[in-house]
Amino acid sequence: MTHDQPILTNLQDRFIKEYAIDFNGAQAYMRATGKSNVKSAAVQASRILKIPRVAEALELYIEEQLGPQQKRLLENVKFWENVRDDKLEGRFVRLDDVVELLQTGSADLQDTIEEICELPHRDIYRNKTADRLKASESLAKYAQMFVDKHDVNVSGSVQIVDDVK
Repeated sequence: MTHDQPILTNLQDRFIKEYAIDFNGAQAYMRATGKSNVKSAAVQASRILKIPRVAEALELYIEEQLGPQQKRLLENVKFWENVRDDKLEGRFVRLDDVVELLQTGSADLQDTIEEICELPHRDIYRNKTADRLKASESLAKYAQMFVDKHDVNVSGSVQIVDDVK
């Protein structure tokens, strides 16, 4: 580690490297420790991720290890987790308001940016079950929890052997 990276325990360091593989805290904790209790691993992973120096080290590790596509994927996963967990209240402005400002706003870019920043925020995801379900579905697709259906055609013969005595 360089001098500007936070000091971590061996477990925290292993956890960060495992977490960056699939962004699954419970699985990362189990791989880092060799333990197999999923519920306990999920609790411990949650605790580790809340430690500020671990969060900082994880971000630095991801910056070093992942390419731009993986970083975007991680950002999308975090977004959908926040939607699923209903943590996005008050963070969005309506697109219609932004478009209207761009069409009618001043010619000065800085003034337009300031006007956009002053737009009222909407709680568009707050308490909307449909959005949280969609977020859960998106996370499940990312985690490859869905199996595609495949048609299988097999040709040949089947031999049944009756060995009942």
